[in-house]
Amino acid sequence: KHDSFLEEEAEDAFLLTYPRNGSLVGTSVAHTLHYCLFYHYLAPEDRLSSHKGIMKAFEVC
Repeated sequence: KHDSFLEEEAEDAFLLTYPRNGSLVGTSVAHTLHYCLFYHYLAPEDRLSSHKGIMKAFEVC
């Protein structure tokens, strides 16, 4: 929801330049990691959007 809000409000130039391609529901862990790395690289580990948190939860490398 937060990404959608930023797109609608045109507050994030990155999201306007590189719009999202849809929902992550039903996608693979690899696709979700790619999304999180691309759009939320600096998210802290304790956030759901953090690639570090996902890697830790799914024991990826």
